[in-house]
Amino acid sequence: MCPHGTARIWSAATGKQLEVIAEPGGAEVYSAAFSPDGSEVVTSSADASARIWSAATGEQLTVFETGSGVNDSQFSPDGTEVLSTTESGDAIIWSTELAGPVSTLERVAHSLVDRQLTAAERRAYL
Repeated sequence: MCPHGTARIWSAATGKQLEVIAEPGGAEVYSAAFSPDGSEVVTSSADASARIWSAATGEQLTVFETGSGVNDSQFSPDGTEVLSTTESGDAIIWSTELAGPVSTLERVAHSLVDRQLTAAERRAYL
């Protein structure tokens, strides 16, 4: 946990600080985790958000907003989803490719398509 609203990326080889990721508004950062390929970092914070950042530049790429503080977030093994847990006890799976919660995206898809999607369609569109 970092009460200063930042997460820091350090070089394991040199011990030098490479990037400082600053949460907007200085919200307390509860956790940070790298994507499987190491190119991105997901942070979880008290401001009810999980954010994906570029590990190389510290640039914010995506923000996922919830109704309560986000305790922890982890990437799926293939990096296409993020699982977040919140202070209110919710577990939310986010699509990193579509930048939204999977359940909401599935509801929208079901409202637009009057049949079950095939496995290939689910992979392609969800």
